[in-house]
Amino acid sequence: MYGYEPQKFIPTLQDFIEIIHPDDRDFMIKAIEEPFNGNERELEFRVIKQDYETIWIREKVKYEYNSSGKQVRRYGVVLDITKQKLSELKLMESEAKFREVAENLGEVIWVRQAGQLVYISSAYEKVWGKTCESLYNNPHSFLDSIHPDDKERIVQMYWGENHILKGLFDEQFKIIRADGTIRWIWRRTFPILDRNERAIRLVGISEDITKIKEYEESLRQAREDAETANRAKSQFLANMSHEIRTPMNGILGMAQLLVMDLNDEQKEMAIMIKTSGDNLLTIINDILDLSKIEAGKVRLSQENFTMISLINEVDNLIQPLVVRKGLEYKSHIDKEMKGQLIGDPGRLKQILTNLLGNAIKFTERGSIELSVFKGKTYQDKIQSIFFIKDTGTGIASDKIGQLFTYFTQGDDYITKKYGGTGLGLAISKQLINMMEGEICVESQLGVGTDFTFTGIFMQTEEAKEIYKANNEGAQNITITDSTALLVEDDCVSGEVMKMLCERKNITLKIATRGKETLDLLNEENFDMIFMDIQMPDISGLETTKIIRDREKFLNRHTPIIATTAFALVGDREKCMDAGMDDYLAKPIDADEFYSMVAKYVLKK
Repeated sequence: MYGYEPQKFIPTLQDFIEIIHPDDRDFMIKAIEEPFNGNERELEFRVIKQDYETIWIREKVKYEYNSSGKQVRRYGVVLDITKQKLSELKLMESEAKFREVAENLGEVIWVRQAGQLVYISSAYEKVWGKTCESLYNNPHSFLDSIHPDDKERIVQMYWGENHILKGLFDEQFKIIRADGTIRWIWRRTFPILDRNERAIRLVGISEDITKIKEYEESLRQAREDAETANRAKSQFLANMSHEIRTPMNGILGMAQLLVMDLNDEQKEMAIMIKTSGDNLLTIINDILDLSKIEAGKVRLSQENFTMISLINEVDNLIQPLVVRKGLEYKSHIDKEMKGQLIGDPGRLKQILTNLLGNAIKFTERGSIELSVFKGKTYQDKIQSIFFIKDTGTGIASDKIGQLFTYFTQGDDYITKKYGGTGLGLAISKQLINMMEGEICVESQLGVGTDFTFTGIFMQTEEAKEIYKANNEGAQNITITDSTALLVEDDCVSGEVMKMLCERKNITLKIATRGKETLDLLNEENFDMIFMDIQMPDISGLETTKIIRDREKFLNRHTPIIATTAFALVGDREKCMDAGMDDYLAKPIDADEFYSMVAKYVLKK
């Protein structure tokens, strides 16, 4: 053990003292020289071997005494505990480093073993507002500070045997400090496992997350305030939409009827009234679209359509405007775009009429061109490429980046000269994005502007049969012996609908209340019902539900079409859910009205 051969080296006490490590020598001399009256003792010290290696020794000594109490003999055993001691020293060094790190952290660090608290960092006093000594005396006393809202949950988890043994504790809770302040704590526990994966110690971190919670609360409150403001805005838009659309229905409806039976001068004035009304309606629709897009509630429909028929519709809308300004207009469709597609033709038409309308507005002389080409093909999808070219005023290069920003136009001069809300292009860009497309613009002042955008549409091999009333002479239908019931409390709107029906030989009766409607239906049947939503007594939705409940027993189904000024997102769905068959938003367009009549009356 010491590196000496026993036969050659028989040490004296002095020899033994000399091989003791200098740092332990005084301690051992004192232990040897001082009287000892016990039966046994244990000493740990270092010795230097013959080869100068230092080892740790544990000396266990027993003492024997005679009958008079005099020490007569002592004997013992010497053990080499170097490996054990080095492990202990490394552990002590590691714990010292751990304490140094723990004491410099803002979080509370703690260690538990066998239910007892082994260590708690001084941050406990700052966070909890209690002394570390109090926790050493009672390791569970921190539970007393937990807020009543969280106490039962945390106490049950803390005392749960599985959680304690496995260290599965990760919770957030509130505490009440000694000074009465409330703090948020995030407490996590991690097990220290032995070779058999049994938890021998638990190490934990408790962090004051009050500031984080306060920030989260401020964000939640801000989000709630924003949602409240957004709901208020949506409600305002809904109310304004209804209030504006109702008189607009009368204005545009009467203007359409006037145009039919006037001389040229009167017809021109009536057309001006209708055009102004249409412009106002466009502004209203743009604002409503903006509200829907901001709320993320715009959904593209999936309908069958052909690009040729859609472009023909756009041409019919654009041609009169071009002729009025003395411009040339031409459109071209790639022959490969003649197949049937699936997408949202209404929104695509909105984009095209918006871009073409802008081209007409800003072009004083020259031409407008619309071209549609087939782009890339993706399995069952196809890319369509649209070009709109004009010879108008053009756009300055430093203004192009602002074109797709809400309420922004090229410059103040353009706004003053041509008017407009600056919403159309921004809304078009959002709709194009929803169609998985892109839009770009090239322009030169005094030369003109080119807009290019793309859209992705589904392809279908089957040419599905669609109602042809929208495209095949809806204006020319004559329906005899047909009856319709209009539920409408606005007298002007009622008069417009009555005159529209008279022109197509449809007998119309008008009810101004929900109850009156139900009474009329008890007396006679109608080929269709046009239902307003907002009624003085029973709403149009409730009236429809009552009608559908009655019809279940009569084995009958009368088409009910909503005619309402409510045009926000979700309004159509509410009508369909109530049992209605279709939906016309006010102000009602004559062509759309006659197409709707053809769709249901001719079907019958």
